[in-house]
Amino acid sequence: MNNLMQKSLTAIWLSLILSAVLLHGQGMFTPWSCDNELYFHRHLQQESTAMTYSKGAQGLILLLPAISYSKKAENVSLGVARLSYMTDHWLFVSSALLDAPLATEPAYPGKVWRGFAGYVDESFIRYSSRKGLENSNLFFAEAISKKWYEKLTDPKPHAFLLQMGRSYLRSGRSFDENLLLGWTSQPYPNVTAKWWLGKHIQFQASAIELNKETHNGIRYNRFASMHRAVLNLIDNRLSLGFTEAVVYGGVNRQFELSYINPVNIWHAEQLNGGGEANTLVLFDGEYRFSKGRIYYEFLIDDFQIENKVPGDREPNELGWIIGYNAVNIWKEDYLTLEYSGITNRTYNPPQPFQRWEYLGTPLAHSLENDFDRWMMEYVLLHGIHQFTLKLEHIRKGEGGIFVPFDDSFLADDWPGESFPSGKLSYHSILSFAHGICIHQNYAIDYGIDWHFQEKSSTLFLQLTIPFSKKFEEI
Repeated sequence: MNNLMQKSLTAIWLSLILSAVLLHGQGMFTPWSCDNELYFHRHLQQESTAMTYSKGAQGLILLLPAISYSKKAENVSLGVARLSYMTDHWLFVSSALLDAPLATEPAYPGKVWRGFAGYVDESFIRYSSRKGLENSNLFFAEAISKKWYEKLTDPKPHAFLLQMGRSYLRSGRSFDENLLLGWTSQPYPNVTAKWWLGKHIQFQASAIELNKETHNGIRYNRFASMHRAVLNLIDNRLSLGFTEAVVYGGVNRQFELSYINPVNIWHAEQLNGGGEANTLVLFDGEYRFSKGRIYYEFLIDDFQIENKVPGDREPNELGWIIGYNAVNIWKEDYLTLEYSGITNRTYNPPQPFQRWEYLGTPLAHSLENDFDRWMMEYVLLHGIHQFTLKLEHIRKGEGGIFVPFDDSFLADDWPGESFPSGKLSYHSILSFAHGICIHQNYAIDYGIDWHFQEKSSTLFLQLTIPFSKKFEEI
């Protein structure tokens, strides 16, 4: 507890100093306005990417002395500082993050100061051929905005967007977790392009540089690529997506044109002499109606067709998400019902440097693999208040992304495998949060997570004090 108090005092002390500096020049600053589309988050990664940008130069500091305490963890986070400059077609962003939980992660490669870790959060350049796209912050997902039900058509369907630098990407239909690119990891270096080819077709592609890793004394370079096509039908109410991703690497291996080529079929490339690589395929879709939508994601990592050799007994490596969203049930509220699961060995091939992870955290779902999960979330917006109630029930097996690959299926007497595999652990979590936007300047988020099986709770408090200083456009 003393360690927690020391971190808490450090976070609050630094927050007060930054607040005083900002308030001293308050006449020159325009406070950021809380927006009902912005759901309060307890993850700094989400907080930094959820903010929109303003035309001209902008400085933004998010003070987040988020303090949580439980029997298992004591964490304090401080915040994000960001500078940006935006014109009608260009966006330049550079931000840094100071965080305490990251300092305890074994994969964190940087320095630690007074229990805090820090790194460059997002730093990228973006060009868009059409005004408005430069302010789109998660352009790999079709269903991020909570106002999607009011934006079923696009009056200007032809456009092109290119982004280079270190940033977050997200792919999928769920607002909560995703099967290919989610909220879990740090931002990573990437080059991403997206094309809007009329009202019905979208195409996007990314080349990603992953972190280097050492296994058995050998240093491996690691890279990933993904490309995605989306087809919108029935006045854009029906949306279908297909994504292929690949992870490859090796000793002294570099980016390869075969896996950067966005119109190549990477799984076929791998099978025809493309070198060591692991491919994944995602099918996703949604159907939108006036006050809701149904959606799904289905991931294939490995699928067995034949049964001729012992290796063909390897269980299929799959993931799925099926969900339903309803909005404006009574007034301004939002309901999510979702079932998801990922089988054992998914994202975890025999070659450890081909795992679908970055800096020791999953690129996709935070629960890694070998689980299934039921989730219900209800959010009520009332004036400056946001109330959130969330219930989760999880069955977790013994598998994971970072455990050695399990090849027990090669044995002739292998009895088969249940789902989830091995000895199961059960986790039921009830969360309540209350967010308040005070005078459109300050946001306070507090709440509690109660873990039924562990009979433990986690309390959290988060204070967001964002200010922006805008200059006349050069």
